[in-house]
Amino acid sequence: MSKILFIGKWKLIEVGDWTEDELEEFDPAIIEFKKNRSGHLSFLALNAEIDWDTDEPEDYGRIDFIWIGFDDGTEVFGRGWAVCDGEELNGEIIFFKGDRYRILAQEMKP
Repeated sequence: MSKILFIGKWKLIEVGDWTEDELEEFDPAIIEFKKNRSGHLSFLALNAEIDWDTDEPEDYGRIDFIWIGFDDGTEVFGRGWAVCDGEELNGEIIFFKGDRYRILAQEMKP
């Protein structure tokens, strides 16, 4: 079985036009993908759980995910996608019937 490239914790360094400092105002700005198809997303006041899947069994270089959580106390949900080159994730986070943000994340080493 191929290595799933995006498994692990990633530091969000770009989300839309926010600065890194703004992204970490409340919690660390991270996106995490676990082997059991779950994960976590947090930046600014958003704190959410992830359910991910992939259609590329050859190299697992792209994922699609849905997320649900709270943004400053309001329940929110949406979807997203990302591609991985081994060191960076590039993708998009989309709020249901709302905004979409391009993301860039770097792998956090243990």
